[in-house]
Amino acid sequence: ADMGSIFEQFFGASRGARGGGRARPRRAPERGADVEYPVTLTFEQAARGTNLPLQIDRGDGKRETIEIHIPAGVKDGSRVRVKGRGQRGEGEPGDLFILTAVSPHAHFRREGLDVYLDLPISLYEALLGAKVDVPTLEGPRTLTIPPGASSGAKLRIKGHGIQRGDEKGDQIVVTKIIVPR
Repeated sequence: ADMGSIFEQFFGASRGARGGGRARPRRAPERGADVEYPVTLTFEQAARGTNLPLQIDRGDGKRETIEIHIPAGVKDGSRVRVKGRGQRGEGEPGDLFILTAVSPHAHFRREGLDVYLDLPISLYEALLGAKVDVPTLEGPRTLTIPPGASSGAKLRIKGHGIQRGDEKGDQIVVTKIIVPR
């Protein structure tokens, strides 16, 4: 017996019993395409989260305005997924991916969840100590510079960094002594 007839003995009978050819799998309705949408956020918007109105094309030529929530703590280059807001298809719609670019800040910089700020102080303030107002993401705070502070000293303001979920970073103030000319 050749291979073909052995094959038919095993598989042909059951196929015949079902009444002919293979059942065709039903084609699942096509899911809509995912859409990427770049947005530029300020340092504060990325740190604290924000709601943004976006005009998106859902694939049928009509533009739709939706408000999306950007969670606190997104980084430069993060992808935020908004389920079901991509292009419409025959089946479920695709997803929308917000690609975040974060503008640099004039004074703050981010390292992990901490926010760093360079603080220029006078030689006099460094020697004797001082109380100075410093900007934070929540507004100005008074910071005590201890007497004898050196240039590059790191002073911590607890809980004033980036918040992501339940975690919250600190603000680190780095002293920079400005020597008079």
